[in-house]
Amino acid sequence: MKALVPICAAALAISLPGRADTVAVLDLDSRVPATEIGVAPLAEQVRTVAARILGGSRILDAETCSRHCDPRAVGADLVVSGELARGGDGYLVTLELRRARSDRLVGAASATGASADELADAVAEAAVDLFRAQKEVSAVNFSPAVLPEVPQPAPLMAGGAVNLDVDANVLVAYDDARTVEQTGTQRPDEAAAAWRAVAELGGENPYREMAAARARQWQDYAEGKRAFDEQLARDTSRLRKVLPLAFVTEGTKLELVSRYARAYGGARAGPLLVLLPGELRGRARLAIGCEDKDAASCVALARAADKAHDPQGALDALDRACSANSAEACAEAGDRWLRPETRDVARALPALERGCAAGSARACARLARVYEEGDGTAPSVSLAADLRDKACANGDGKSCRRLASVVEDEARAAALLKKGCADGDARSCAMASAVAPQAQATDAVAKSGAPAAPPAPKPALPEATESHDNTAGLALMGLAAVAVGGAVVMAVPMPADHGRGGGSRRGLTEAQPAATSSRTGLVIGLSAAAAISATTGMVLLFSHHSDPEKPKVNVGVSPAGLVISGTMP
Repeated sequence: MKALVPICAAALAISLPGRADTVAVLDLDSRVPATEIGVAPLAEQVRTVAARILGGSRILDAETCSRHCDPRAVGADLVVSGELARGGDGYLVTLELRRARSDRLVGAASATGASADELADAVAEAAVDLFRAQKEVSAVNFSPAVLPEVPQPAPLMAGGAVNLDVDANVLVAYDDARTVEQTGTQRPDEAAAAWRAVAELGGENPYREMAAARARQWQDYAEGKRAFDEQLARDTSRLRKVLPLAFVTEGTKLELVSRYARAYGGARAGPLLVLLPGELRGRARLAIGCEDKDAASCVALARAADKAHDPQGALDALDRACSANSAEACAEAGDRWLRPETRDVARALPALERGCAAGSARACARLARVYEEGDGTAPSVSLAADLRDKACANGDGKSCRRLASVVEDEARAAALLKKGCADGDARSCAMASAVAPQAQATDAVAKSGAPAAPPAPKPALPEATESHDNTAGLALMGLAAVAVGGAVVMAVPMPADHGRGGGSRRGLTEAQPAATSSRTGLVIGLSAAAAISATTGMVLLFSHHSDPEKPKVNVGVSPAGLVISGTMP
């Protein structure tokens, strides 16, 4: 039987080089009985390696961790966790390094062994790889020295004329300094030296103070550029070591490339892509484009993160796409920040506002919902209506319909429904069809300039019912008249048929009683139908009903007579 023994034991607080990260190394979970292999010695191996590789570590005792098992409670930025399980003919230990706040994986390693001693040695080697990779990652701080502003070109001589009172050597040096500083961004030391030479010339030299100031500016720029280049060289060298490491996760490699491009530009980051595998190389190329403010690259990076089940990475990419002026990315980012799993109202509202201002109907409609529902902010009917108006103007049919339901001007409501239908809202189409005749009549009156007539009052329900009853009553009275006429015709005796030949008088005598009986039955049936139809028609003609349901009467003729069926009032 497998035993799962989670143990919250000692944590290791480590200050990483160049950063203020604190790492908590927790004991391992175990799926192996403690009688076979204990997890405590393995965890101790990880702590020992961490202290040796990372340096400057402070180990918290087990008692302290027992009171603060949550790594965030001890101020950890990174957390090392692991699991002991059976693997093949021996045992398997997996180690993971994660961000404490986001739980994002930044490093992983594994070790196998057939015995406790063999496994302990393998765990130590895996921990060396894990922490050495993290040390290299942390050493790449991507905080380059800030280059000072490039000095502006030196001013021309006043009026562009040569002052002959100025020493000729000063004029020559001044001209040389202006020429050299045209390439000052590449050779700032030479530009500084050239202006220093102008400042040091004696005689009639009105440019001494100006030249000295420009020499200092170019010297400051030269020192800043040297610091920048040195940091660039260090970070590039470290990144070239880290990117090929198998123990660094793809997410961490992608983050490093993004940070490098952010600090030094996409042009310098591009050559590093050869150090990444093919599929990751494509995502890294998108990351570089995103850092260069290419919104399409940011959106594509977000889709790749969604596919990789990295919602936080996708949201970060959408945020950068929004910053690169993608209105739809702002709408999507704002909507995701309003979801429970990634909720951040403080970031959602500015993103939606930016997207709406840039013309995104989706952003305007989503922001309108925020104010309609009071989702994270005070509700506001007026703000919601204004946002619905913007969303409608930008093509959101649903917003047009919602706005039409609250405006008092019927003509404007009809126009809004028409636009909502044109923008693909099916319910707007149905509602527009219902109000179209009335809207057309109103428009016709408005164009003619005649005063608008008051709307015709809707007929009361009893009057409408009476109108239908009169029609049915008249129809039944007509049927009664027809039935009476038929009964009269059938009641007239039929003369004997003398034209028949070949028949005996006896046969004719036998047939007459049967025919007479049939005609008599039909006369009785028609008479009864006439009486019923006349009675029903009279009731319908002279009665009023409050029930809106129309009476239904069906009349038919059968061999036995006239058949009337249905509901009577």
